Amino acid sequence: MPSTLLILLIDVMTPAASACSQPMFSTIPLPAIDAKKGHGVATGQYNWEGKQMVGARLSMNSAWPVDAWRPVLQQGDKQDDWMPAEFGYEEAAMLDRTHMYLRFDIGFLLGAVRVQRQLVVELAEQTVSAATGSAWRTCWKMVDPGPWEPKLTGLANSATWEKSSAGWWEVTPRAEGGALVSYLGWTEAGAMPVSILQ
Repeated sequence: MPSTLLILLIDVMTPAASACSQPMFSTIPLPAIDAKKGHGVATGQYNWEGKQMVGARLSMNSAWPVDAWRPVLQQGDKQDDWMPAEFGYEEAAMLDRTHMYLRFDIGFLLGAVRVQRQLVVELAEQTVSAATGSAWRTCWKMVDPGPWEPKLTGLANSATWEKSSAGWWEVTPRAEGGALVSYLGWTEAGAMPVSILQ
């Protein structure tokens, strides 16, 4: 019997559910947390489904436990209230129980470089065993936005649509209390300058 219990948001296996076990998610180690910034960042590259991908993993400590984070990360419109700017999205909205619209707008080098992307993702959940208790992960994988156009009125804009993306949020209890929150996102190489991920 596998030690990992997969809890899906719907009753059938979805493409996003496989995102939870994607081997590329284990290729970027958990970054050390910078005491000044309050979070850490690590980057990596991976070949996924024949595409070269770049990824970034961010981490931060939180005084809130896993059970407090779970409902926040299940509701896209609540996430930015809890996240530092480096973790968040310009827009995050649930389209139904298992699909979310995401849009980000990132600028750096005094505005000389700006990246705007939007995507529709399918979500799945997973509970995993950790040394300090049960960790929780919500995984996502990009899907074709076409079928969601009627629900995207007022959400989708002129930002470029992502070509291929996947990622997850993971919340692990800390022995001293609270939780370690980690975000990992992958996008197709060339869609985002690696320097912007650092």
